[in-house]
Amino acid sequence: MSICERLLLKQVDPERELYLAVADTTFDGIFSEPIGELVMRELPMKLLIVDVEAVEVKRWIPSRESRTL
Repeated sequence: MSICERLLLKQVDPERELYLAVADTTFDGIFSEPIGELVMRELPMKLLIVDVEAVEVKRWIPSRESRTL
């Protein structure tokens, strides 16, 4: 989502919370690597970890406050 879309959404529906949905296999692969751990630690984002085959949410990960940005 672009910054413009985020700004528009904030004006139209400020209570809506956005989550990034990630397949569990992707999460296990990328976010277990040092770069993925850095992204999770430093960037404020909310994640949904989804089991695509079972069609279910496995984990909700709330946003952490960014320490460097």
